[in-house]
Amino acid sequence: MRDRLIAGARDVLQSTGITDLTVRKVATAAGRSTMCVYTKFGNRRGMIEAVYEALVEDLVAEVTPPTGRRPTALVEDWALALRDWSMRYHEPYRLVFDYPLDQFEISDDVRIDAIDRVVAAPAEQVGPERARRILATCHGLFTLERAYGTRKPAWSGSSSWQTYYQSTLLDLLKT
Repeated sequence: MRDRLIAGARDVLQSTGITDLTVRKVATAAGRSTMCVYTKFGNRRGMIEAVYEALVEDLVAEVTPPTGRRPTALVEDWALALRDWSMRYHEPYRLVFDYPLDQFEISDDVRIDAIDRVVAAPAEQVGPERARRILATCHGLFTLERAYGTRKPAWSGSSSWQTYYQSTLLDLLKT
């Protein structure tokens, strides 16, 4: 039942956004009553914490590349997988990295833990501080890409966003 409710919450989050992540809408999406949500999670805050944790687990699993690769290739694979996840799951990405968690009475420590888990794989290769800088750069590029939509900014030349992202990432890895 818990997994079904979390799946319903993901559907609501992806289709209509964070503000619609209500107990009623999640219960409806999961084909259950609101009482099921309260029974499994206690309240909306508990439900959102569970959804947040599930999203972070999926993100970490998806972006963690196989071990045994040279450091630059591992970090590049991680960063490309992160971009792919952020573009496919725009609203879940926003919840994990952007949305103010205090609106749900969730501690910012939860986000700090999520960031540490997301950067764990590249941190093993390039160190935790550099891995966080790479994440910050990637995050900024995702934000710009979403803001520009299908338009290419003049400063990117004729390259696609993915090409611009990759070249920026490779420049960052050289330093």
